Amino acid sequence: MTYDIYILDIEMQGMNGLELAKTIRTNEPNALIIFLTSYSEYVFDVFEVITFDFLLKPITFKRFQKVLQKASTYLNMNKKLFSFSYCKKNFSIPCSEIMYIDKSGRKAFLHTPKSTYTLNMTLSNILTHVDPNLFGKIRSSCIVNLEYVQEVVRDELLLKNGESLFVSRNYRHTIKSQHLNFIRNHF
Repeated sequence: MTYDIYILDIEMQGMNGLELAKTIRTNEPNALIIFLTSYSEYVFDVFEVITFDFLLKPITFKRFQKVLQKASTYLNMNKKLFSFSYCKKNFSIPCSEIMYIDKSGRKAFLHTPKSTYTLNMTLSNILTHVDPNLFGKIRSSCIVNLEYVQEVVRDELLLKNGESLFVSRNYRHTIKSQHLNFIRNHF
């Protein structure tokens, strides 16, 4: 049985929460892991397993509710589909799987970790079909999924898969700001 969210403690009866989180991460790479613990010294260790949030006990109901709402928003955002047609074929790609979309001439190319799709849409039309909190422009002909961004340095955006994309001068400040806000709101 799989779950969208796991809430773990560091010290659990008969096991270590960090080890369990590593097992979960191996089997369910997209699951959200939230640590709820009294052990503040583990705050940096938990992020090695790509933790969604870390809550230090004692915790208020309001704080717990805020984290669950943030997790719900994140899960709903990632389940949204981007649908399009090309050469009489229909496609529906989860927005969470789109790394970036770039335009070249009349065609746009949608890149996922496994495939590249061709579509005939303007970038402004594409932007109306994706979540603006999840995607940002890096030049007039390219948008990127902020979840896949590792870092932005000068005119280069490095994706988590190691791929490098050019960022034009007009979009550098905006994409850096969007990326920072994305990190603050989602991790």
